[in-house]
Amino acid sequence: MAAKSYEAVDIKAGLARGGKILGIFIVSRRTAEDVGHVAYFRTDFARGFLPFKSFRGKSERVYKSVDSLLGLIRDDFGYTGGISLFLAGDEALRRFRTLLPAERRALAEDQSSTPEPSDKAVGQTAEPGPLSLGDTPD
Repeated sequence: MAAKSYEAVDIKAGLARGGKILGIFIVSRRTAEDVGHVAYFRTDFARGFLPFKSFRGKSERVYKSVDSLLGLIRDDFGYTGGISLFLAGDEALRRFRTLLPAERRALAEDQSSTPEPSDKAVGQTAEPGPLSLGDTPD
């Protein structure tokens, strides 16, 4: 059965076997307390972008601080490539198949309130455009 999400141990094991992280995007969304950030990883040891989840995939791994999430990505996983940042509800997210339910709800809500689609990420660390390093949607 194909993976539906990643845990830290999955990514570390894949990297230890010589695998690579091919791309990452982050979705920032409102939570009950403030703002939360969820990462989606694309690797060469699984197909498509998959969400980063907590232990045994029991819940979403939502970071309160984008700095903490970037620290994990850069320091723990050694990823130095570009990272795209999207706001929840951004029309550009429609191209990804493995969005978490919260992102799907935000797209549905946003579609009913604003008809203007966006074709760019909020901010990036690499080349212009919604995806970096030659990434393709899943």
